Amino acid sequence: AYTLYACRQMDKGNGSLQTQITYQEKHYEPGTGDMQYSPFGTVFSMETALKKSMSISDNVGYLMSVDFFGRDGYNEWASALGCDSLKIKPTVWSLRTKANDLVKVWCEIYNYFESDAAHSKFLYDSCTGTAGNYATASLDGVEYSHKQGHNSTGDWLSYSDAGIVWKGDSPYIIAILTDAPGPNNYSANEFAKIIDIVHNKLF
Repeated sequence: AYTLYACRQMDKGNGSLQTQITYQEKHYEPGTGDMQYSPFGTVFSMETALKKSMSISDNVGYLMSVDFFGRDGYNEWASALGCDSLKIKPTVWSLRTKANDLVKVWCEIYNYFESDAAHSKFLYDSCTGTAGNYATASLDGVEYSHKQGHNSTGDWLSYSDAGIVWKGDSPYIIAILTDAPGPNNYSANEFAKIIDIVHNKLF
């Protein structure tokens, strides 16, 4: 949701993919992604920060983009969309959400893909065919635009995925949220069962 907001801001001329942003100590966050291993003071392009936050769940890239584009305008946009669960809290993270809110966001992203917006192709390329296709890993030859996420430690276990499955002339949106630890074989098998029902029986 935040990357869509950032792309729309850049469409308006508020920053660009070439904007240079500096990695500072306040942006450090362990976990997924590789930007965290760069020395403080490293300069990245906005293109790198946004693309990595989408494609490999780079926490630093996400925090740097939020630092640049801000949270108030995003939170207003999320509320207007009816997705209060996706609003950024004081911690900068939205730790609890609803599958229905993710579906609303992916409907917005689908419409953005179909538009002639300046950054629609960038967003599409950033989230399509990326690693970690939790929901569609068991399907062959299917393109998937999505954002997956997981956490296997602590008190908020998660193995989840949401996005657009490009099935011929009948693309559809799927959002699966779980409190299962992952990635692991058991969770992957359960996702495979779900996507088989959805992809081969419902659609």
